[in-house]
Amino acid sequence: MAKVANAGKDSRKVHGSEKKTDLHLFDPDKLTLVTDTTSDLYDRRVHDEPKEKFILNVMHHGVHTPIKVWKNPESGNTEVVYGRKRTKALREANRRLRARGEDPKLIPATILHSKPVTAIGVMVSENEHREEDTPSNRAEKAARMVDRGASLEDVGNVFGLEVGQVKNLLAFNSAPAYVRKAVEDGKVTMSNGIKAAKLADREGPDAGRKLIEKLVEHAPRTPGKKRSANSRKAREIVDGGPIMKSKKEILEMCLRVGKHNEADERAAFLSAALAWVMGDGAAMGSLIDAIEAEAARPAAKASAG
Repeated sequence: MAKVANAGKDSRKVHGSEKKTDLHLFDPDKLTLVTDTTSDLYDRRVHDEPKEKFILNVMHHGVHTPIKVWKNPESGNTEVVYGRKRTKALREANRRLRARGEDPKLIPATILHSKPVTAIGVMVSENEHREEDTPSNRAEKAARMVDRGASLEDVGNVFGLEVGQVKNLLAFNSAPAYVRKAVEDGKVTMSNGIKAAKLADREGPDAGRKLIEKLVEHAPRTPGKKRSANSRKAREIVDGGPIMKSKKEILEMCLRVGKHNEADERAAFLSAALAWVMGDGAAMGSLIDAIEAEAARPAAKASAG
């Protein structure tokens, strides 16, 4: 077996670091997650459960980003300063690994030696100054993984995405620059950007560019809102036609039609039809009655003539 390069050498000299600190490995079940609301280290997010995708990722890769812990001088417990979700995710991952007869994993941690007020500052700083990765950067990293031989499932496991979402990332990575910029600037959703990129592939770059321009002008993305008024407009622009009305919109139309002329059988017929579209069982019976009444009208006119 070939020897590992630089094996046995001082890691500081090998990597050129100025100094090194101890990294400890803990059984996550032996660490304390602070749930006492009066504690200096209490954070309400301690009650949040890790997502399933994160648990699966930890089962496969383990935890590589160290958490921070400290020794509570009063209780003697080793408490988690930050890294609560990583700790909880590894606890659940280890439970599943043990059930499969596999060895559990340890969690890396650095030790905080300071006063409680410093621990609070470290805890807050760890979370408040994080910046979300950009779509382009994520897409580039996903494409790089695939280029290196990773499967779509592997990439999805790392990013916490479904295979279909990974395909979208890869499609976004190869999208024209004007598409990526519109998404990066927050003016167009990634899904609509990908549709514009596909349109550019089919009909040429001008078609994709015109679609992006139309979206930005008439239905710009509203950050933080998944169901804004513009999202409906954007879907209509991308799909090239009106989309299915919401249940609320159908109900409002149903009431307007019904009140327009209560004596008009056609109005009653249309009102019942709209109610039936909403899946109202009672309205379905009314619709059948209206259909039968409508069908009987020509026969009644013929007999009267």
